[in-house]
Amino acid sequence: DGVSSVYEHIGRLQSIQGDLTAALGSIGAAVDIMEHLAKDDPGNVHWQRDLETAYIAIGDIQYDQDKLPEALASYQAGSAIAEHLAKSDSGNAIWQRDFVLSLERIGTVRMAQDNPAAALESYQSYLEITERLAKSDDKNADWQRDLMIAYNKVGDAQKALKNAPAALHAY
Repeated sequence: DGVSSVYEHIGRLQSIQGDLTAALGSIGAAVDIMEHLAKDDPGNVHWQRDLETAYIAIGDIQYDQDKLPEALASYQAGSAIAEHLAKSDSGNAIWQRDFVLSLERIGTVRMAQDNPAAALESYQSYLEITERLAKSDDKNADWQRDLMIAYNKVGDAQKALKNAPAALHAY
């Protein structure tokens, strides 16, 4: 687990420095290690979450490289883990937020792929969960911000679908 964490940190730094190819290799090495750990102990939620965040990091790099199909696959892999964790403990706000942020990324890729109908599906799920989080703690600025972004994303997808009344309602 320590070695995979080092690879992931190196990859994130490489990404910040603009070396996306090296970053992809480093985080990919972290994913390889985490996949083995998570497979060997599927009940270890820490390893599952580490794997989920690494998949999302890979997707971010692939998105930045304009590798949209690959980014979507990485985001979906991370989202599947995030969804499992979120459903296993609905009271864990961190896992709930991980899941909604993965849905937002999936929607963003689908919009970039000119598929607003599919993006809308992701964004509506994102909005539904984010509304619940924001209502549970109206003083949590992150959740309130996430809610604003979710409404905007739904509006953007509705606008792309030429559904002005629904876009206006979301905005």
